[in-house]
Amino acid sequence: MGRGFAVVADEVRKLAERTSQSTGEISGIVKSIQDDSRSAIEAMRQMQALAGNSLQLADQARDAIQEIRSGARDVVLVVKEVSELLQQS
Repeated sequence: MGRGFAVVADEVRKLAERTSQSTGEISGIVKSIQDDSRSAIEAMRQMQALAGNSLQLADQARDAIQEIRSGARDVVLVVKEVSELLQQS
């Protein structure tokens, strides 16, 4: 009976070692996933900031184009008026 107990105890010891090793591996995997998640979150924050800046720049560009269009219309009107005045002379 003592020998049977020794065999069982040895198997339990081996199982405990494998469990400990597996626990260490799992901890490493979890840490890696956490690190990758943090990196992904930071990248998303940066992309969000860039997207916000891009929208702001797009709005500024739209406003500038509208001003150019308005200025171009004014120039066309002045040219028409000058042309009409020259034709009347």
